[in-house]
Amino acid sequence: MAFADDAAKLIDRKDFDALESLWMSQLERDPSDVDAFIRTAKALRKAEQRTQSDTLLGLHGDTYLEK
Repeated sequence: MAFADDAAKLIDRKDFDALESLWMSQLERDPSDVDAFIRTAKALRKAEQRTQSDTLLGLHGDTYLEK
């Protein structure tokens, strides 16, 4: 849950570069919490960051399938 909470804070601050770094770190550590990644992607879309949301979800899908 820490990932989703941290991500929500970054989205609220509109710090999308830091969010991307957090996302990538979480992918390397543990991509299995799919719900947290999806919630974060939905929050990005609400913040009008659809392209970044789609890109990060694609990366998650690729990483999840590899592991």
